[in-house]
Amino acid sequence: MTSRFDEAIQYYFELIRNGYTEFAKVNIAGRLGICYAQSGQFKQALGYLKQVSPEYRTSDIRFQTGLTELQLGEIATAIKTFDELIQDDSQYASVYPELAKAYVKENKYQQALKTLQEGLAVDQYNARLYAQAAEVTSHLGNNKLMDEYLKKAHELDPDNLTINLDYSNFLLHTHDDEGNIKLLEPLIEEDEVDPQIYWNLARSYQRLEKFDLAGKYYREAAVTYSENPTFLKELVNFYRESGDTEQMVEELKHYLKLVPTDDEMQELLDEYEEY
Repeated sequence: MTSRFDEAIQYYFELIRNGYTEFAKVNIAGRLGICYAQSGQFKQALGYLKQVSPEYRTSDIRFQTGLTELQLGEIATAIKTFDELIQDDSQYASVYPELAKAYVKENKYQQALKTLQEGLAVDQYNARLYAQAAEVTSHLGNNKLMDEYLKKAHELDPDNLTINLDYSNFLLHTHDDEGNIKLLEPLIEEDEVDPQIYWNLARSYQRLEKFDLAGKYYREAAVTYSENPTFLKELVNFYRESGDTEQMVEELKHYLKLVPTDDEMQELLDEYEEY
């Protein structure tokens, strides 16, 4: 893909050498800026994007300029570029999530949420926009609104794994274990199942004290997470709670090989070995 943009850059330079600043009603500086941006050369890209004369500064060019500024860490400048674009072309839906990202980088979550709400007024069927709004809302502590956004995102794109896991994590956080199980159980019937789904199901079944099902899903998750200290610590606590002391001690020893400095877990092992 990069080589294609490199070829395009050479082509546009050839036009410049032949005295063209535009060709077939296309501004050459703008095209160079886009090609450099797409190939990851953001400083060069911004230099050319800034050279585009006003009559050629389309919404696409202005949007690409803001994206490039964002990539270069020029957050305040990117916000200004995106804001001006919205003022002139409020229906340009792509700008809202990017402006929200810029606000998040400055920890301005309320402004980011307001931006996404404005974007949803323009693009009300965009599942990722709802999911992004939910993520921003998580920083504002509004669980009710976050639930609304995640529910809507899931309704619009029920097969989106990222949205499903985001919603599942939220349901776990709010201790809606029945809701989490209802969300995730249909997904384990698919050919390929993300192991996080097994882990999240195990957590909910454990909290509901359905230890047989919790154990089943912990074992499924362990295929992937057997060297993950966070998972192993939860697994130890599960076996402890479910009364399987032998398995608990085995997983505890495994955990301590990975995290030998965890004094609390070492004391737990010592306690059970003495017993």
